[in-house]
Amino acid sequence: MGRKKKVDRRITTLDEWTPRFPDAPHGREKNKLPDHEREALTVEAFRRKLEFMDYLLNRRLRGDLPDTEYWPTNPSEFHAWEHEDLGLYKLGSKSTVSPNGKYGAYLEQYEKKRKKLERAFRDEVNDYKQANDALRKTNDALAQQNAYLIYSMQKICDELYLVTGRRTNLLDLLDEVRR
Repeated sequence: MGRKKKVDRRITTLDEWTPRFPDAPHGREKNKLPDHEREALTVEAFRRKLEFMDYLLNRRLRGDLPDTEYWPTNPSEFHAWEHEDLGLYKLGSKSTVSPNGKYGAYLEQYEKKRKKLERAFRDEVNDYKQANDALRKTNDALAQQNAYLIYSMQKICDELYLVTGRRTNLLDLLDEVRR
């Protein structure tokens, strides 16, 4: 009995506009390569991920991506971010995402892009909250108007009773008006 493989529930929108990178050696294949080739593949993996984050930001700003779209929110996720269909692979050892390591410049670029993506995804949520607040206020105003109208109609029914001596049921009156 082995370990259950973790199911990836992250959502990445794949359509005709989604960029795909060519296959590259990764994992154990990459470990068999000489040092200079492994380093070049690591730099390429950084470049691909940063380029894909630009793509995500542009699509998000155009409103083409849902709130559930996956993007790496911290350096550990950026390191482990892998999507073989797109040609995005893990970055080797975790030391590659160390701010003081030799790939620190790429990590700085990631941080800038992460902040922009965070803002792009958060701003839309704030817009929805503001729209919700406006709708809630409108609903409250309509509920108050409705209550006032019902009060006025009941007052009219009471006056009809005083004039005619006949009791008028407000619900019956409303049913007649609807027909």
